[in-house]
This record gives sequence, C-alpha cells and structure tokens, in this order.
Amino acid sequence: MNQNILLDHEQSTAVVTLNRTEKLNAWDTAMRMELSTVLGELNADDGIRAIVVTGAGKRAFSAGQDLEETMQFSSGEEGHAWFLSWRDFYDSLRQLDKPCLAALNGVAA
Repeated sequence: MNQNILLDHEQSTAVVTLNRTEKLNAWDTAMRMELSTVLGELNADDGIRAIVVTGAGKRAFSAGQDLEETMQFSSGEEGHAWFLSWRDFYDSLRQLDKPCLAALNGVAA
C-alpha cells in the first residue's frame, strides 16, 4: 500500500486515513484507487464491523479533487474515463456491507 492511505485497526473498527497532507489530502487517481482497494478488503474482513475514514493533518479532511491532475488531461476521452472511474468508485462505496463513517477534521471540499 502506498502511503497516501494509512490503515489502523482499533478492535473491530478500521480507521482509514487520507494521507496527502502536502496537498491537504486532495484526491488523485492513485489515492482513490488505493482507498477503493482498502475498502474492498475491509468489507470482506469478517473481523471488521465498521470503517472510519479521516484525514491526516489538522487543516483539512480533504480539499477535494487534486486539480493539477485534471489539468493534465490531453483529451476529452481522458476526462470522460476519469469521470467514469469516479462513478465506479461511488458505486463501490454504495455496495459496502459495513457502516462507513467520515471523521471530518477541518475543511471538507
């Protein structure tokens, strides 16, 4: 796992931390894919009963999308594929069988 996502267990609760403090935990494709993988693994783990997602640092839970990434798209097709990948991510969140809570600590854009 990359260091963009940190994982800790507190008994039957998993704490997942967005860890891009240099970008105020702004989302890029790599972080979203890592989070999707981690959430899928936690959802399949019978020892985990709840998932808490929080942000590293004190200034922001997440500043939203990393706009530097989206500005690098060279075609409409790239932008469309990026949009569809977000849709797939949201679909996977809706399919979680366990409660997934956000512990907001600062800005949440």
